[in-house]
Amino acid sequence: MMEIKVCGMRETNNIQSIVDLGVDYIGFIFFEGSPRFFGEHRIIPEVDSKVKKIGVFVNESVDNVGQQIGKHRLDGVQLHGDETPAYIHSVKKAFPDVLIWKAFRMKDASDLQQIKVYEGLCDRYIFDTKGKQYGGNGTTWNYHILKDQEIETSFFLSGGIDEQVDKEILMNIHPNCIGLDLNSKFELEPGLKDVNKLKTFIEK
Repeated sequence: MMEIKVCGMRETNNIQSIVDLGVDYIGFIFFEGSPRFFGEHRIIPEVDSKVKKIGVFVNESVDNVGQQIGKHRLDGVQLHGDETPAYIHSVKKAFPDVLIWKAFRMKDASDLQQIKVYEGLCDRYIFDTKGKQYGGNGTTWNYHILKDQEIETSFFLSGGIDEQVDKEILMNIHPNCIGLDLNSKFELEPGLKDVNKLKTFIEK
């Protein structure tokens, strides 16, 4: 069974409803350029400790990342910008108990070259669609370019995944593909998830 992360959460009642579905991770976007930005006035509610809270950051300073880790008791950070291996070393040194995920924007097989210098540094990768925005573009990409590639780090697939996706295809993309990152295709509006649609998808 694949792990499930639902990203772009914002509303308290909606967060609890998604947690109740038994997802593995919930994501909160701390990037002002996103329509799902988790603003400074918001506080992540207490949730079941089995569900890990992941903060999504784009080219943010280590100090600011640390402020959000402390404020919201984040279990992990997802780096969705142009963060370098040196930056990741700094985050790991400052917050050794926090999971570190690195996102890569993908279009074709040549984009896989960028991951080589990150192997061994991250707990997870996320492969997302290359688009105008850093994430949440709502469009798919050719996941099949990952097949037979040397990817040592376990990873999640992201980018336009919806309820029509063929689960058998996704589960056979790559032996290190362990999860799905769900966002815009399961929304009623930016930041508000369709609980029934997610429930049906997860059960399937």
